[in-house]
Amino acid sequence: MTNYDKILNQLQPKEFFKWFLEICKIPHGSKNESQLVNYIVAFAKERNIEYCVDQVGNVFMKLPATKGYENQGVILFQAHLDMVCVKDQGVEFDFEKDAINLEIVDDKLCAKGTSLGADNGVGVATMLALANSKQIAHPPLELVFTVDEETGLNGIRDFDVSKITARRMINMDCGDSHVLAVSSMGKKEGEIDRKFVVAPMDNDSCALKITVDGGLGGHASLRIRDGRACAVNCLANLLCALSSFSVQLALLQTKGVAIFNHAEMVISVPVDHKQQIIDCLKESFTKIKTIYEKTDPNINLSIVELDEKLNVIDNKSTMEIADLLCQIKTAPYREDGLDNSILLTLSVLSDVGLIDGKFNFKFYVRSSLDVDLGFLFDFYSRTAKRLGFEVNIKDAYSGWREVDISPFREKAIKVHKNIFGNAPMLERVQGGIETAIILQKINDMDAIGFAPTARGAHSTKECIHLLETPDYWKWLIELLAHKE
Repeated sequence: MTNYDKILNQLQPKEFFKWFLEICKIPHGSKNESQLVNYIVAFAKERNIEYCVDQVGNVFMKLPATKGYENQGVILFQAHLDMVCVKDQGVEFDFEKDAINLEIVDDKLCAKGTSLGADNGVGVATMLALANSKQIAHPPLELVFTVDEETGLNGIRDFDVSKITARRMINMDCGDSHVLAVSSMGKKEGEIDRKFVVAPMDNDSCALKITVDGGLGGHASLRIRDGRACAVNCLANLLCALSSFSVQLALLQTKGVAIFNHAEMVISVPVDHKQQIIDCLKESFTKIKTIYEKTDPNINLSIVELDEKLNVIDNKSTMEIADLLCQIKTAPYREDGLDNSILLTLSVLSDVGLIDGKFNFKFYVRSSLDVDLGFLFDFYSRTAKRLGFEVNIKDAYSGWREVDISPFREKAIKVHKNIFGNAPMLERVQGGIETAIILQKINDMDAIGFAPTARGAHSTKECIHLLETPDYWKWLIELLAHKE
């Protein structure tokens, strides 16, 4: 008996986990989904299921209704095939060849030293289980397996939605076993590339390396409301505090992703004012720390004098960069006016760097309201232009806006109440999911989202909560069986 068989024997429901474990055996990182696409095509052929594959690898299947459900409305299921591939330092693993090394830890299904691929393998497994079963009652189903979601929702953008006849949809890249997703944010991403003239430091200057680190950081969409410090925004505040001094920037860089917890810069300062500048930095950072004393108690400032002489940009350009980084922030922007637990709009710095005079700056705005998305992005663009920068749009897609009237949502809530005695929680997803792309093209689609409870996406801590998975499966099966 293989390790996979031993693990499967411990999992429920088996009809779901059988297919999730099959997926774990097949490499399927972003832009490397061809083996999984071929597997799904072979699966469809073996069962004589109607299917097609488009030019980028998206797979579309159509399942006829089970007996007695022929007159029920068609439901669309959608999930993405690709996973984010990360592994712990020192772990030997080839994501293009190796099967995921699974283990059960307490009540969780995990991977040993790598990401698990629950995002979005749980959705793919659900759809394969439905396609394989002859016992699950359901109306006509349409299944869309998309590629290359994790790098920018790319697969779904190329999918021909005219194939879709359904006007009810379940996305399985959101929600939980007792949580129903009802909206997600769109995105508009901007980038600034600018080359500054550099010159050697003055002979009467010295270089200071200034580092802000020790913050908690975190996933921008999941942790944006926790009030955590973005290290590069903190550096910008420190740089602005030096506006009365003649400082020149040599280097600016960040580490990590999302809410940066590490950022450093190297500046040239007049030797005669070195101590004043250091005192000013320390005083300003003391004030910054009071903002984050509860959220980032270990945030730290380091100032180190360097012996080397560097090339720098001039003071005016330095302050333009400082002002830009103070104006565009990693932070929440707008809450719902009637329910401040709902975040509508946010902005995030995604890349910042200055090396040898080459400045690169990327940011994005997210919102479930397309109007707000456009207004805030345009405001940032105008602000940047006033400071001498031009913003280029790198990517944009609409959000999935929560609607007042959703019969499918109400049906899912009713079924959950019937089974568990209470309504599911409602989730407004603060990231982008493919539902938004579909709704942009099929505006009368009635969409919801839910999936088995999983945590730690895009990390080696990713896991499925096994005790909650049977509840997810029961809710889904009852929803499909519930006639209009």
